[in-house]
Amino acid sequence: MNILIIDDHKVVLDGISTILNKQKNINSVTAANSGQEGLKHIEEDEFDLLLLDINMPKTNGIEICQRVKKIKPTLPVLALSMHHEPAIIQKMIKAGANGYLLKDSGSDELLIAIQSINEKGEYFSASVGKSMLKSWGGLSDFAGTPKLTRREKEVLSHIINEKTTEEIGKILHIQETTVTTHRQNLLSKLGARNTAGLVRIAMELNLLDQ
Repeated sequence: MNILIIDDHKVVLDGISTILNKQKNINSVTAANSGQEGLKHIEEDEFDLLLLDINMPKTNGIEICQRVKKIKPTLPVLALSMHHEPAIIQKMIKAGANGYLLKDSGSDELLIAIQSINEKGEYFSASVGKSMLKSWGGLSDFAGTPKLTRREKEVLSHIINEKTTEEIGKILHIQETTVTTHRQNLLSKLGARNTAGLVRIAMELNLLDQ
């Protein structure tokens, strides 16, 4: 196999490259520290698998995956991420990813994931769980990121700007209990566990621009 890795962290690139270069069934490993560099490699060379980080500056992995699938529709993509929120996972699958592996997985699972995609066409980390991926109707028939109401977007915008529940209530002229309800609805819709996760997902998926 000829494998391309796109990740903006050199330590990650070096670590994965070291692991893969020791495998007899892997012919070459190419590393790119940005999406643009990775896309250039894809346009110029042939690869059997792309390992793609999601959280990268300028152009995130979701957008890169979409562009990769336009250039090389048959190139399998294994997403690498620290994100385990359903909204991000499903967004990546919708972009065309063939698998999803959490970065805290060990080298053994990485090799299993590569083998699985090579033989079966897909792999999803046990930590992610296919039940979570299918929670909105299945891998090929999910609804994608839930649509937010106008009020939810307003609340989310103020949360991102670090406003407290009391401050948001005063700005929007609504009760604090109503703000709390909107906050809980946002957490539920986006699959986030806390406010930090909510902000991260909102920024990652550009939810306020939709």
